[in-house]
Amino acid sequence: MFVVLGNPSAGGAYGPELLPPFWRALSPALPNGAATHAVRHVMYFSGHGITANLAVLTAYALGGALVGVLGVTLIRRRRAAVSA
Repeated sequence: MFVVLGNPSAGGAYGPELLPPFWRALSPALPNGAATHAVRHVMYFSGHGITANLAVLTAYALGGALVGVLGVTLIRRRRAAVSA
């Protein structure tokens, strides 16, 4: 999902303003676009306006960690049920 949707919508070579409407709308919601925007604003604008980008990146990181913990918990429960 991140490669197929994230890379074209990231706006790395061109700013999100120059992307077609579909990709422009998708850009801030995916980590690729959020990270590209945050890096651009850190380099050129001293980090102003990156709060929303950091929130998106944090949400994806926490979501990924939660999915990982839930997956490990389910695997351990299944192993315990099979062993008992």
